[in-house]
Amino acid sequence: MLLSVCISLAGEQVQVGSTTTISEAAPTTEEATDTTTPSLDNTATEVVSEVRDEVLSWGVSESSWTCIETGLVEGGYVEGLDDLGFVDMLFFDGDAPISEAPPELEHFFEGFTIFLADPVQGCLSPAELALINDFFAANTEGPMAYGSEPTLDMLYDGCQAGSLADCDTLYLISEIGSEYEDQAITCGGRSEPVAEDSNCMFTEQDFTEVDDLVAQCESGFYPACDTLYVVSVIGSPEEDIATSCGGIREVGNLLPCHLAYGFGSR
Repeated sequence: MLLSVCISLAGEQVQVGSTTTISEAAPTTEEATDTTTPSLDNTATEVVSEVRDEVLSWGVSESSWTCIETGLVEGGYVEGLDDLGFVDMLFFDGDAPISEAPPELEHFFEGFTIFLADPVQGCLSPAELALINDFFAANTEGPMAYGSEPTLDMLYDGCQAGSLADCDTLYLISEIGSEYEDQAITCGGRSEPVAEDSNCMFTEQDFTEVDDLVAQCESGFYPACDTLYVVSVIGSPEEDIATSCGGIREVGNLLPCHLAYGFGSR
């Protein structure tokens, strides 16, 4: 489960407070790691150690990991983990949304998302982000070809038919190197593949589908909430709708909605 969740996190665009995405330059390791990691107790130590081993296997440096760990501990994201059976919780059904785990673990992964990928608080250098993307591309286990996942098929068809929002949503939730991603990054065949730090609505300067994204998000199609977050104005009502996953959780939660609640339905 840990690997599958982290692949979903780092293999997709993650916008935090701006239209910046995971592929944009994060602070360098030197800028982000001037701190000392607090000590942990009990099972929380084992949880963090488990995550550490996974992150280092992607090619992340020890100093960058120290930065991530410090953020998790000082931000309170490991609180409560000492009372959980961490092995069962970290490796529960990999197909289940993370909301099926206890709240403490959901909160932990929210923090992990921030310190892994946030362009302001994130701990990885651009080179490390590239290494992670290479690792995910070589170890993907998700649907790769059209016809293998109904939600992705629906977005693929919508993208091809002209919906830039469907293209961007497809990009957010598709596997790196998949047929779905290929469709998304060409905006349905309209253009040469867009840059990794871009998306179709920005490339085409067309935001006419924002209202549709709001409606889809509020109706329970959670990938639409994540796309809405990427394209919304900071501090706007649309951003609040996006971070609250259509009003079902507190505004400002940065864990991607489709990771927390699954795809939902449209």
